Amino acid sequence: MPALRDRISDIPILVEHFIKTYAEQFSRTPAPLRGPFINLLQCYHWPGNIRELENMAKRYVLLGGEEHLIPVLRGAEAVRAASPSTVDLDTPLRVQTKRAVQHLERNVILSALQTYSWNRTKTALALGISYRALLHKIKEVGLPSVRSTKPPLEQCSIQGQGKVGAP
Repeated sequence: MPALRDRISDIPILVEHFIKTYAEQFSRTPAPLRGPFINLLQCYHWPGNIRELENMAKRYVLLGGEEHLIPVLRGAEAVRAASPSTVDLDTPLRVQTKRAVQHLERNVILSALQTYSWNRTKTALALGISYRALLHKIKEVGLPSVRSTKPPLEQCSIQGQGKVGAP
């Protein structure tokens, strides 16, 4: 059987099945899945295959919705996008590492801000940092302190490599 990432058209059906199963098992009524969240599920690489999707559906039911899972899905993609494709032997490792961490932090923070419609309180809570730490990080990574007029992050294409676009 092909990997889940090669059968993305099956993801909505499978996740609905798992959510229904766990909703009955735990006597919960989760919010219905929204299109953008399903698109994000289809963009994800699914290294854990069907078991990871099942676990994600279980977390969706138990945690009460997608707001707890979006940072996880986007964060994993940001890590993959931040990985350098070539090695720069002329720049010290610590400099390259600092740049990579800043790039990763910027992508994760921007994704979370956009997920929560630039509500910084909810974003800080979702990222597990204080509001003041988020404000400091926003400034440090060069993001605007208020919602930008720039278009949001590009959504990955279904035919793409499963990556969420970087700013």
